[in-house]
Amino acid sequence: MVKKTIISRRTDRGSDQFQLRLPKGMREHLAEVAEHQGHTMNAVIVTALAMYFETERQSAALRAQIQAPGQGSTDTKGFEDLVVRLDQLTELIRKADTSLVQLLKEKIK
Repeated sequence: MVKKTIISRRTDRGSDQFQLRLPKGMREHLAEVAEHQGHTMNAVIVTALAMYFETERQSAALRAQIQAPGQGSTDTKGFEDLVVRLDQLTELIRKADTSLVQLLKEKIK
């Protein structure tokens, strides 16, 4: 069974604040993505960061499993877990890219 991590993306006035400098054009792009998704720019940034941190966590877990396959289980079980985790990682990346791809397709039309 794969452990799911819940990452809080809720923010309010009491949340930590951080000044962010964006490269030219990124603020406008961020605003377009946020509008397309019906979210605030802050929500898009927080969600992207949460997805990045989860991807990094899963990548580290996969690297550890690859470096020590089969510890505490059979080799087959280790590969099954790897496949499940890779599928989850691929899905996270797909979700992160979906909005950007849709926005670019709309701009090309």
